[in-house]
Amino acid sequence: MDSETASDADQPAWYRLLPAVVLVVGLVLTALLWMETRQALIEATDDSAAPLHALQAQSLDDRLTQQEQLLQLFARSPDSGAGELVGTMAGWQGVLRIDSGDDGELEVTDARLADNAPDALATNTLKQPFWKQLPEQFPESGFVATPHFRVDGTLVQGLVVATGADIDAQYLVNLFDPETLIAENLRLGKKPRLRISVMDLQQHDPLPLYSNHEESLEGPVHETTISLGDRQWLVRSQSVGTLENSHGAFLLNGLLFGGVALTIALTLLAWQLVRYYRLGLRRMVYMDRLRDRDRRALENKRVEKEVMTRALSDSEQRTRDFLQLGGGIGLELDDHQAIGYISAQVQPLLGRAPSDLAGLALAELVPETEHQRLTDAFHSSKRERTITRLDTYLLHRDGSNVPVRIQICTVCDALSHCQGFRAVAWPHSSH
Repeated sequence: MDSETASDADQPAWYRLLPAVVLVVGLVLTALLWMETRQALIEATDDSAAPLHALQAQSLDDRLTQQEQLLQLFARSPDSGAGELVGTMAGWQGVLRIDSGDDGELEVTDARLADNAPDALATNTLKQPFWKQLPEQFPESGFVATPHFRVDGTLVQGLVVATGADIDAQYLVNLFDPETLIAENLRLGKKPRLRISVMDLQQHDPLPLYSNHEESLEGPVHETTISLGDRQWLVRSQSVGTLENSHGAFLLNGLLFGGVALTIALTLLAWQLVRYYRLGLRRMVYMDRLRDRDRRALENKRVEKEVMTRALSDSEQRTRDFLQLGGGIGLELDDHQAIGYISAQVQPLLGRAPSDLAGLALAELVPETEHQRLTDAFHSSKRERTITRLDTYLLHRDGSNVPVRIQICTVCDALSHCQGFRAVAWPHSSH
């Protein structure tokens, strides 16, 4: 509309630049606050990375030590129940008892495998080159860990304890999936704050035993060596950083979006102030015009109502005059033919006051011999939706019969349901 436009000359130049100034200042402050918060989160993350690394390495080392103790107890006392506890180890694949055969070759004499263990686990374990050097490197009353190898796609490593002398070599081997063991025993949570990899230092394999990430991160690397039998595992960790942690990312994103949103809100507010300054006066003029238009419309409605009221009053008076000039009686009946309204002409015609007849059935004003004809007339009007005429008698107050002619029409609603009847009765001497 016209009041929505304003000339740039209506305000000074600095006032027009107010929204732009608010936007620039808000964005600059948001950027500075975001960078300061990001730096603080990075420093906090670096300070907490070393204790977290030590906690994870110690947790894994304690679990490996526990498994060595359970295997040693099971080797000494097979009936002690330690075998059941060994089977609860995360990633456990099975326990093999290996003896020297008559030909001096090692063979599996007893095997207890996990339900998900590969079928060829026992056979492939004995095929590993590790067993040929075992008598030379096995420490007295200690443990030896096998190199890790794959059986049907499953990564397997074993922890071996000797149960016999070198002449009659007997070994107990606990086989497990090192990747599953490490993953289940590291306390990383659903949103890890460390990226951890575990490597076997005695095995030149480019792939680690376990890793919860694919790429390395820039920043300090923490390393700890833990033992599995006679082998050394290297635990390396790098901080994921609070920036990639859900809480840190939520904080930074919330700070950024909140600052931008607040800046935009303040900019819109400044723009609204400028816009109100430009349009205020013209809107007041526009509202005055609307009020004048509403006043005129209200006055027109009032005049129209008076005209309609006068026309309705004239129509009602006209109807009364026609009834009075015709000497007839106007009646309005409900759907049970009871009198709801009867005009004043009933007084001279039947000697009865209209108030005395309100609520009476019309049949009470008709001789009993005319009841059936009156009922048929009403039914005919209701059925055919037409004006029905009936020549009959009405009872005067003194008991005499007054011959009349009655015309009846049915009153229907919008659904064509009968709501009652209207009738006109006037004297008819030729009945």
